[in-house]
Amino acid sequence: MEVIILTVGGAWLGKYLDQMWNTRPTMVVIGTFVGLVFGFLCAAYTFKALLKE
Repeated sequence: MEVIILTVGGAWLGKYLDQMWNTRPTMVVIGTFVGLVFGFLCAAYTFKALLKE
């Protein structure tokens, strides 16, 4: 769930920044990639915490 929320959030933020700065696909791609990275990092930390219990 974390991966999906952060990826969609990054894409949405990228779309918003593209509209503000008129840099059509650049920020959407960057936002999606950053969202994916942070999503997988969050998922990895959550999984690691669950394994400790």
